[in-house]
Amino acid sequence: MVRHLAMDDSRPDPALWSRARVITGIGLVAAMLVGVVLLLRSPTGAVPGLRRSTTTMAAFDASVDSNAPTAASNLEGSSSTVTTASDIPVPSTDPVVVEFVDTSRATVSGGNTVDAVRRLPTTVWHPGTPGPHPLVVFAHGYQVGPMTYARFCAALAAQGYVVAAPSFPLADESRGNGLDREDIPNQAIDVDFVINEMRATDWTVDDSPVAVVGHSDGGTVALLVAERMGAMHPMVGAVVAIAPDSLKGEFTSSPPPLLIIHSVDDETSAFYNSEVAFAEFTGSRWLLALEGAQHLPPIVGGTPWTPVIDQAVALFLNTELRRSGTTDSSALTSELDELDLSHIAAAS
Repeated sequence: MVRHLAMDDSRPDPALWSRARVITGIGLVAAMLVGVVLLLRSPTGAVPGLRRSTTTMAAFDASVDSNAPTAASNLEGSSSTVTTASDIPVPSTDPVVVEFVDTSRATVSGGNTVDAVRRLPTTVWHPGTPGPHPLVVFAHGYQVGPMTYARFCAALAAQGYVVAAPSFPLADESRGNGLDREDIPNQAIDVDFVINEMRATDWTVDDSPVAVVGHSDGGTVALLVAERMGAMHPMVGAVVAIAPDSLKGEFTSSPPPLLIIHSVDDETSAFYNSEVAFAEFTGSRWLLALEGAQHLPPIVGGTPWTPVIDQAVALFLNTELRRSGTTDSSALTSELDELDLSHIAAAS
């Protein structure tokens, strides 16, 4: 359920009220219900299945669109119109949709301006315990939207993270703008923008490092955030790329720790992509190879590999975001190696 306000349904026993007060109370409750109905929004719609376009990753030799601002320029204060998350009642395990709009950048596809701004409705899951909590920004895949990954995001929130999943304007088919994989570099800048806005508006987000997690094309977005100076945010302390494509070009020499998860039998995005990303990455990294899994079902849920992904991500984020002192990389590697239906490779 997506909501913007919470209601307390507890009311005094009607027997203790006069008839006039009962009538008045019923009227007030009815008015409140009408207000809530008007405020409710449907989350970004899920689209069954997953298709990939034929665009090759050669398009990403340049890390970001030359017309897009860098992460550093966003930090200096880009213009935005925001429905603030600070008004959201928490703690809550129900997702809420927050409307973030980056007015400093246009949405452009094929050389045509689709929108004069970047509209980023962001579905947010809060833990069911009082905050503040670390922030995780989740990047969805091609054609689908954040709610396709509702199970996974809710599982992350249950681990004690505030999870913010923006809907990318040219990757979420339900937005009606068309689909364009050439927009992936701009989506990395969207992630940067959402980090800034969540940290500025949601009081349940703490000051600890932020994690970026993505699946499929969203996994490629996560790699961009981890590897390219133009897309990196200084608060990112951990990145998880699930079933991404590989990247070409110059990488940063000081990336955050990276966990890549990919099935060796993935027929949508070849496992070789993650092998290349793992080999070329310059920082601490782990590659968890799932044995026999498909592309989308494991993260959506209900497969033998679903708990493997959940446990791997939780182990990695708990180690990298909640560490005190130096991370014990060998201990994390050993824990990941104990997971079923998979095998692990690690390097630093």
